[in-house]
Amino acid sequence: MIELASASGGLSGIAREERGGTKPGIQNEFINVLSDQIRKKIIQATKEAKYFCIVFDSTPDVLRMDQTSQILRYVKVEGSKVAVVEVFVDFIETDGENDFGEDRPRWTQH
Repeated sequence: MIELASASGGLSGIAREERGGTKPGIQNEFINVLSDQIRKKIIQATKEAKYFCIVFDSTPDVLRMDQTSQILRYVKVEGSKVAVVEVFVDFIETDGENDFGEDRPRWTQH
């Protein structure tokens, strides 16, 4: 994983020089770099697929706050093998009440 992150040029010199454990900032940087690389690979595989769909599913969490999950589903063909692949991409927090259809959700940006 470190090779993948280093190859992308995403890790700062601080992260490479740190010894004796990692600090939260460095951990977050590492997670962000890896998640960006994984997301790019998922999007590339979806672009190469002939058939795909994007799924959004909104569900309240334990605090009754709406949280929408973003899922990509595509058909992967390798030779004579055909498979439907479903991949979770991200959570999108929604802002608004929609338990009883009172308001439509408003998307919030991360």
